[in-house]
Amino acid sequence: MPCLGEALGNVSVLTNVTLKQLKEEAPVRWPTLWDDAVERTTCLILLPRKSRPEMEQHGFFVDHKHPVFGLFYRPRDEAKILKSRGFDPLSASYQFLNIAESDLELWTTDLLNKQGYEKTSTISCK
Repeated sequence: MPCLGEALGNVSVLTNVTLKQLKEEAPVRWPTLWDDAVERTTCLILLPRKSRPEMEQHGFFVDHKHPVFGLFYRPRDEAKILKSRGFDPLSASYQFLNIAESDLELWTTDLLNKQGYEKTSTISCK
């Protein structure tokens, strides 16, 4: 279920929409908030399943400057590949986060410094 974080404390939960649709429709849906000139990135956040409710609320507490899109994903077709590489796909929640590059540090600082998350690698896919 995609979640749009618009500003500190202002989060909307939208159903039946993809990250691609949100990015394409953003200038129309949120014309006063959206800036096409802002560089964005999409990250995958792996977190313990028990931490998902906290992560769903994370956008309420981050003072980001640009809209943030988050989507939780359940691997189905990919589950076999994950298992073959020694990873239990049911042990984690998977969140795709589309965020302005300038807001990424704001989004992750508390997770890394206070909640014990680790930044393990960065891969850019465009």
